[in-house]
Amino acid sequence: MYQDTALFEWMHTSALGIEPRANGAALMEMATEGRWGRFRGEFKVRYGIALKRAWNEFKDYCKAHRLEQKQPQFTTVTLGMADGAQSLPELKAKARNCMRVTQWLASLTRNDRSDTHSRNRSRVLWALASLNDTFLEAGLWLSDAEAATVERSGRILLGAWARLRADAEGTKYWGTIPKHHAAMHVLADVDASRRNPASYWCFSGEHIMGVSRRSLARQYQNGLDNRILGSSLVRLGLICKRSARALASASSAGSASGSSKRRRL
Repeated sequence: MYQDTALFEWMHTSALGIEPRANGAALMEMATEGRWGRFRGEFKVRYGIALKRAWNEFKDYCKAHRLEQKQPQFTTVTLGMADGAQSLPELKAKARNCMRVTQWLASLTRNDRSDTHSRNRSRVLWALASLNDTFLEAGLWLSDAEAATVERSGRILLGAWARLRADAEGTKYWGTIPKHHAAMHVLADVDASRRNPASYWCFSGEHIMGVSRRSLARQYQNGLDNRILGSSLVRLGLICKRSARALASASSAGSASGSSKRRRL
């Protein structure tokens, strides 16, 4: 079914795609609203203090819920706002850290009903957290209940984001990017096939890269050049090993076919 289909995996579509935009926009808006206090000074100073308080709150949330995360401190730089208020906020984070931030922001804003903008922002964050949880907990194929959750969460996500983009407050921070189009494809594929898009995402490959880096750091203590060379050799060795297995399998299959022909003759 999927042989002639381009697959959009969820990690790069959401956690490394639209979630950094949502998290950055939410953090900047909430800091502007005074969620973590109001401060004086130039842009970098007053937002830096508020974002540091937000980061400490995020750390406490993860500790209380026993969630692993290694997210660097929130600053105007980590939100891509080094040039000031004219920049577009986008949280710089690894995929799993970004998902943790989304989960925290969703819990923080779930009761935001002060105005239409806040309600739509809450819906976007809730929907992203819901989709992440569903895909991570589901198996290879989604159940009827899980598929229904994905359909509802996806509808809320795209609808609320569109309303944020259209309203006067959201024009600046809630623009759409090509990853939103990819998200539409992911959700449509899930609806049509029930295949979990987390079953072919890239966490496993990036995990192997991390294991390789840590092991090489212990073996090579003579500088970065040796570690880069060692890492390349490790990857080359894995490729050669897989190729050798494939050739051996093909050779044994060919031998079996030849034996069968000789027996028939």
